[in-house]
Amino acid sequence: MLYAANCRDTFFSRWTQPEGKMDEWVCMRKSYISIALLSLIGCSSSFGTAEDPSADAGDAGLDKTTGNPLADAGADAAPEAPPVVSPPPPDADLNENYGIFVSLVGTPNGDGTRANPLLSIQAAIGKAKPSGKHVYVCKGTYKEALTLENGISVIGGYDCTGNWAIDNNGRSRIESPTIPAIRANNIVVATSFMGFDVIAPDASVSGTSSIGLIAQNAGSLRIANGSITAGKGADGAPGTTPAPPVNGTDVDGKQGGSICSLPFPLNMTSTCPTTAAAKGGTSTCGGETGGAGTLAPFYGGDYPACSIPTVRAKLYEVKSGNAGQAGTDGISANATGAFNANGYVSADGTPGKNGSPGYGGSGGKFADYADTCKLDWYFQLSSGSGGGAGGCGGLAGTPGKGGGASIAALLSASDGLTFDAALVLAGQGGAGGKGSLGSLPTAGGAAGAPLLYTGAPQPGGPGGRPGISGSGAGGPSIGVAYTGGMPTFVNGAKPKAGTPGAGVPEDSNTFQNVTWKLPLSAAGIAQDMYSF
Repeated sequence: MLYAANCRDTFFSRWTQPEGKMDEWVCMRKSYISIALLSLIGCSSSFGTAEDPSADAGDAGLDKTTGNPLADAGADAAPEAPPVVSPPPPDADLNENYGIFVSLVGTPNGDGTRANPLLSIQAAIGKAKPSGKHVYVCKGTYKEALTLENGISVIGGYDCTGNWAIDNNGRSRIESPTIPAIRANNIVVATSFMGFDVIAPDASVSGTSSIGLIAQNAGSLRIANGSITAGKGADGAPGTTPAPPVNGTDVDGKQGGSICSLPFPLNMTSTCPTTAAAKGGTSTCGGETGGAGTLAPFYGGDYPACSIPTVRAKLYEVKSGNAGQAGTDGISANATGAFNANGYVSADGTPGKNGSPGYGGSGGKFADYADTCKLDWYFQLSSGSGGGAGGCGGLAGTPGKGGGASIAALLSASDGLTFDAALVLAGQGGAGGKGSLGSLPTAGGAAGAPLLYTGAPQPGGPGGRPGISGSGAGGPSIGVAYTGGMPTFVNGAKPKAGTPGAGVPEDSNTFQNVTWKLPLSAAGIAQDMYSF
């Protein structure tokens, strides 16, 4: 079996026998050539790999011995080791003519040689860019995010304790401090990234996503002999509920005036003290003012004979204080959010509106009264009491935000991008944030206490309930999300989703026999492959 390798400076093809002996060297500087040999089977587009004819990509998720599904490699589990079938460049290429070298014992100011390697992979990529050299990376854990460059292949997994040599049982590790862990834009000539386990961090800002790789127009990129693992999407922020409204101190109606009497014989200059009409309650939150009580006139007369006491009651129309109208409801998110070339936009709940204030109750009315058995008394009757003011409407809260996604690889316009003996593992989506039922409305003001024979004043109506502000949906967990063409998976490579973020359960509230509900929100989705 023969293997191909990238060309230094621009692109090269080098062919070796499996035991590493040189057979033929072909290099064309500043041009890109593909060479087909009759003895080469299934060669890849970069360093080249001969696929095992017995390997079946469809069986990538099955144990070769038992035929059972392999164990899940979720965000909280150590990823299973991908098969190693894609060869790195031959040992003869491990020199300063063909490569820039990186080691954890390197220095920021190193010249990139084996004797004086660089400390940063990204710095080595930048140094290799003008010449088109490879970047060779020692085993170890590197705390940096990478931006890959067109034509600059990056190979990890080297044992650098003695002579630099590839370690087929080990890989380099990238623990990125930022998201995404890897970017690859405009990779239009064969470029390999191999021998790395890449770990994206958990998203830390509410509703944001963890993404391992973002690739745009990168169809010539080949990711081999390693893994890309996304962290956890951040939970969506919950909505907030405002402090409940307050009626104020004058919401209740005032009591009407009392009866006064004058002795007989009546001195026509005698008068009852004038009693002001009782005021209705007033609101500080927009509730309708209660009706004022009606003032009773002075009443008197000369009755020569005693008769049965008579009450002439004139009760007037009574206006009950009606409840305010309910606020308009928002909605809870019931679907996955939106993917785009740069990430994922969470599915948030929408806000509700405040309830309306209640209506005021009517004031009480006076009643005419006469008692013909008492010839020596004259009366000014009771005035009506004031009605209560309307209550405060309930205040809507803010909606909950959707959970962030966990996406191992997000690809756009990258038809042909190849995963070769590489695992692409998503983690857990963020949970949706709970919306708000809003603050409770208030009851209307009480009516003033009625006096003798007066019409009953009415209390104010309660405020309307608030509109609900919906909950956010759970975030998705996606192995590979793509648009513009599917990637290719060979030699046991596979994408795998993790656990979707949870939605928010239903909730409800009740005030004065009125019940309103906060609907549940959708959980996230989990898919190995997702086209957007």
